[in-house]
Amino acid sequence: MSTGNLSQPFNQLKSQRDNSAFEKSCNRIGLLTKPLEQSKISTVLTYDLPEQASIVDAIGSMINPVSLFLRNITPLVSYPTRCPNYELVFRDRSGMADIKLYPNGDFHGLVHLVPEEQMSVLDEIEHIPIGTPSERYMDIIIKGCQHFQLDSSYIERLEKNHVVPRDSRDKYEIIQDVPDVYLTTEDLEKDDENNSKLIWINVNGKILKYIGLPPTDHPDYKNQKNFYNFALNHLIGRDIVYPMSKFFYEPLFPAPLEEKDICDDHRAFAEDRLVAWGLNYGGDTSASYWIPIGKMHRTT
Repeated sequence: MSTGNLSQPFNQLKSQRDNSAFEKSCNRIGLLTKPLEQSKISTVLTYDLPEQASIVDAIGSMINPVSLFLRNITPLVSYPTRCPNYELVFRDRSGMADIKLYPNGDFHGLVHLVPEEQMSVLDEIEHIPIGTPSERYMDIIIKGCQHFQLDSSYIERLEKNHVVPRDSRDKYEIIQDVPDVYLTTEDLEKDDENNSKLIWINVNGKILKYIGLPPTDHPDYKNQKNFYNFALNHLIGRDIVYPMSKFFYEPLFPAPLEEKDICDDHRAFAEDRLVAWGLNYGGDTSASYWIPIGKMHRTT
């Protein structure tokens, strides 16, 4: 099991033993989704109909049913699986889960049967750019393993993994130096001096515009390109707290299954994630790809 560079200030996961909120979210998901008839599922499985559904191996956060739902993925059926001679590893600086060949290894995961129309969502969000996972990410994986009743000894091994600890709420980053200029949606939708549409987002009433990717040979180019593509498809020209809260699901907060579930914790966490990914990536304050340009004028 990969544990990262132990010279860094990593901790073991502080297991969240109270899963009541998580299970409540799972129950709500059951009420919000319409299950496919068992006969249709059996037909797809029996006759291997790739035009209707595909079999997907779940490794990281895709093991967690809440994380799946928040990304608009609703498997027709899910089965626990075991892969001997493989082990779980965590790649890139954000600690994304992956597996690799490892003699005498033992990886436990899930197999999902995913509707074909949802495969494009998976293609968009799944990228594997070795690193240490965050405490939040590992918490998502472990809760998913517990929900689907994977082998308990495997879950215990996951709990011993080293993680990058969560920041407490008072350590969350906020967007600084926002100009005291109030703009409306109509102002932002106007063409600029180059007759180009402004690429903008709104987080907690703070408006930021996109200023471009780093050079292709920059070490952060791939991660920023992925985030930009995600932003382009899901965030541009809107308040980003709800979609960011779904994408960066935090099990400590109520699951944002609907927009009415958003609370102040979600708002603060979304702003913190935006600072980390777009304004201060990897602790480099010069690596800003979004800049604040004003505040949202709210009309009554």
